[in-house]
Amino acid sequence: MRRLARNCIANAHRILSAQTLSDGNVHDARKEIKKSRASIRLLRTALGGARFRRENARLRAAGRALNAVRDARVLVRTLDWLGERDRRLTGDAVYLALSGQLRDSQRRARRQLRKPAPGLISARRTLEQARYSADRWPVDPGSWDKLGPAFRRIYAAGRRAALRSRTKPDDHRLHQWRKQVKYLAHALHVFESLRPSKLAKHAKLAERLADALGDAHDLALLRESVLALARHEALRANSVLAAIDRHRVRLRRHSLALIARVYPDPPRVMARRLQHYWQRWREHAK
Repeated sequence: MRRLARNCIANAHRILSAQTLSDGNVHDARKEIKKSRASIRLLRTALGGARFRRENARLRAAGRALNAVRDARVLVRTLDWLGERDRRLTGDAVYLALSGQLRDSQRRARRQLRKPAPGLISARRTLEQARYSADRWPVDPGSWDKLGPAFRRIYAAGRRAALRSRTKPDDHRLHQWRKQVKYLAHALHVFESLRPSKLAKHAKLAERLADALGDAHDLALLRESVLALARHEALRANSVLAAIDRHRVRLRRHSLALIARVYPDPPRVMARRLQHYWQRWREHAK
């Protein structure tokens, strides 16, 4: 687990250290940072609370330094996605104005990648520190007594977030839930070899849920941009907002319908099942 987390950190640093960068490179680097954060969650018991919080905060800061480039790319893609599904929008004044505005923002963000922008410099420096620190994490050769409680914590946090979202599915709660689903999907992939027929299927289901929640979050960001433009330019944005809200409602319903499949059991039951898979795997390995 330590090696997996360190490799993700090193991959992100390598991507961001290239002489020429694209917004696609930044997207890939952010994915590696997210995987590293998911990995250290499985090391939480082994690392101890204080060290885990310090390392997690360091990696979170590296990811946030890249948010502006990520948002510029995602907003353009989300608006294009919306236009492809509702052709009536392509002649709408707000849609056209927003398309031009978002593409200007994306071009500015891309120009920042051609020079040593403060965000990139900060992300590289932080990742370098994280990689150095990871080599010295005091991880002993523990067994399920270290990984089991960490997995249970990940699963329990996601299940709580799911139930809160079902009670009040606002944008903030759905976004927080999505983060927890991503952590669960990564953990399931890590343990996939213990019982491939079960855990691979569960991991893919969690990824489907995370993708739906991610699309809903991107539409929520786009909605904020539409409202800001409409206020600034005194334009009526009803058509674009209605299209956004239709898809958000659909994605929200789809996400909530998956709760019982992604979180079918209480945390203690799920953790006990995974422990059983672990024990049988160890027996066969011997």
